[in-house]
Amino acid sequence: MLDHTRLDLSDLASQSTILPMYGSTATTASVDQRAANRSIYGVETPAEIIEALRPGGVVLVERIPFHPRYAELPLGSLGDSARLQDYVGGLQSVAEQHDIGPLLIIADQEGGTVNRLPVPPLSAPALIGATGRLDLAEQAARLTGLAARHHGVNLVLGPVADIVAPGQPAPPPIGERSFGADPAHVAAMVAATIRGLHAGGVMAAAKHWPGHGRATADSHVQLPTLAIGRDEWLTHEAQPFVAAISEGVDAILSAHLIAPAVDEQNQPASISSNAMGHLRHEASFDGLLITDALWMPGIRQGPQSDAEIAVTALEAGADCLLATPDPVGLRREIKNREDLRPRLEAAANQLQTLRQRLADQPHIDTEPVDFVSLTAEINADIARFQR
Repeated sequence: MLDHTRLDLSDLASQSTILPMYGSTATTASVDQRAANRSIYGVETPAEIIEALRPGGVVLVERIPFHPRYAELPLGSLGDSARLQDYVGGLQSVAEQHDIGPLLIIADQEGGTVNRLPVPPLSAPALIGATGRLDLAEQAARLTGLAARHHGVNLVLGPVADIVAPGQPAPPPIGERSFGADPAHVAAMVAATIRGLHAGGVMAAAKHWPGHGRATADSHVQLPTLAIGRDEWLTHEAQPFVAAISEGVDAILSAHLIAPAVDEQNQPASISSNAMGHLRHEASFDGLLITDALWMPGIRQGPQSDAEIAVTALEAGADCLLATPDPVGLRREIKNREDLRPRLEAAANQLQTLRQRLADQPHIDTEPVDFVSLTAEINADIARFQR
């Protein structure tokens, strides 16, 4: 386990990065994948990225869709179960060799269209929510946890804690990813999902703080606004997150959106000290705070550089920077910011708390599980109980 008290500021900041990496194994990458890695990280393989940048973790995605040159290039690790297990196992071995493991291995695995892992997709949260059955939400989440552990994932980016507007089509990007429109119902479903993920052996990250379901636009494209007052927000959007915290959620992921209810200065929540401060001081959340992916255009439209956005997020209280586009620039930007050492050390402490739970566990659960049959069974029950 890395002793962060001995790190310089650049390495401390790198500890807060969660990076996507091109390559089919820790040491194998195609010519194009090597070029893509060079364009972001300055080195060519996942193993070299871990050694050079010493990140806190890795996020598993199919592509980086906002890369100016390589948006269509697959990262290469998600093709099948054996490949993914080999990839994750190799990453963890490299991290341990350099005394920076275990890494957080993170993936979106929500069901429906958001199904990153090579297993059959479970029903979307909207369908689970429509059953009214908390037991089905918990069962589906437990199977999600088992699938994640089977592939070396230790932190699932879920559940989605967003509520949608009643009686209206849910706007992108949330849609069927939400459990519904009623705050109490969504809160109960979120809590059940967290219980299930924990039962499946993985940690959970509720998203997208402070609530994306009724925002005006898609943060994958532009910066949306959640245009409601504080009283309405407290009785609606806030409730599923309150339930998640009560259930012991391990992390909360913040959205790239403007929410006057938590920041009257209209700073995007993912880089807002007011939005982060509400979680810490008013909601009493003491877990890991993660930004949504910093590659997303919603957070990259202002005058700040990618490295400056990352520093601002850390200053605001984020512990982990998800998929920051310029981790090398971040290291340069922060190397003389001695005033940020206490904040960076606090972030490192948060990350180390989660890593400590992983230290004595196998990185990959090789226990055989019939994901095809179990998924089909749960999906059939969800269809049967639709209201």
